[in-house]
Amino acid sequence: DQAMTDKELKEKNVRLEGRIVIQMQSKEGRYFAVVNNKQYELVAQGSNKSLNDYLDEQVNWQLGRNLAKKDSAGAVDIPVKLRLPEAAPMKDVERIVMTCARLGLVNIQYASELVLKRN
Repeated sequence: DQAMTDKELKEKNVRLEGRIVIQMQSKEGRYFAVVNNKQYELVAQGSNKSLNDYLDEQVNWQLGRNLAKKDSAGAVDIPVKLRLPEAAPMKDVERIVMTCARLGLVNIQYASELVLKRN
């Protein structure tokens, strides 16, 4: 109920440039993280090496070009948009959040798809 459009976020001076979009998708009853059309398995504690490596590469690329900053606590100011299906289990959402946290990606904007059923 508090979701904002990209336009509203920009009006509130929320940085959108360089944003990483992670979408959860279901396939045969399992959820996966999809980033730039590549599917990653969701692993406990956010420990999927290939997803961590890919996101770390994105973070370092932006840091190396002064497009992002890292504070003294290790938090990186790159925004992450996490797109969640309405039925996504919280344990799988947590796996993505843990992955982001491992890399200092703490500016997470949540977006959920609501499926409306008609009678």
